[in-house]
Amino acid sequence: MSYFLQTLYGMADLFIIGQFNGVASTTAVSIGSQVMHMITVMIVGIAMGTTVMIGKSVGAKQKKETSKIIGNTVSLFVCLSVVLTVVLLFLFIQLFVSCQHRNRQ
Repeated sequence: MSYFLQTLYGMADLFIIGQFNGVASTTAVSIGSQVMHMITVMIVGIAMGTTVMIGKSVGAKQKKETSKIIGNTVSLFVCLSVVLTVVLLFLFIQLFVSCQHRNRQ
């Protein structure tokens, strides 16, 4: 369901941008939508794998192993969040500076 909603979100963005802007904007939104879809797929895959590992350790009644898996997963997602935030902020700043530079000319 999340993949379907992500695809609909990308299609809505493309439709709106296509009505008001040119080819370059439509291409940028299309590429951005594909990147967001890829990130969503990877995060959902990691979450599903983690769920299997947690279920296996809970079924085996290994509380220590379960807490270790949960802790590692939380740490992984916090690190991923920080990295993605830094990368996206960097890209946003680059885009903002580029637009400001273009408007001055």
